[in-house]
Amino acid sequence: MKIKRTKFLAPIINPIFIGFAVIYCSLLFFKNANTPFPKIITAHLADILCLPILLSITTATMRIVTGNERTQLNFSHIFVAFLYVSLLFEAFLPYFFVKYTADPLDVVAYGVGGVVYFIMNKK
Repeated sequence: MKIKRTKFLAPIINPIFIGFAVIYCSLLFFKNANTPFPKIITAHLADILCLPILLSITTATMRIVTGNERTQLNFSHIFVAFLYVSLLFEAFLPYFFVKYTADPLDVVAYGVGGVVYFIMNKK
């Protein structure tokens, strides 16, 4: 039974996922602590890491819900997630809330993150 659980959770116990999550959480911590970092790191690294983290959690959840340890997101799933995140954070939220700002480079960063996730899970 341990082997099956490991296969279901493989996307989120993967060392790459854990590394991305640690980097992302560290960025949030240092940002909230007002630690100075180069703008490229604070502005875009979190956006690059967003989709690999989000899609890995989504894959693990889908495997658990469907009971199929081989469930994998295909290119169209990744592309729809990219569109959703891009439109939400770069078009919709900036229009309604001043806390959010639209930045075309963030869309590029989300795209890079989608490609990173696709390459990580290519079989």
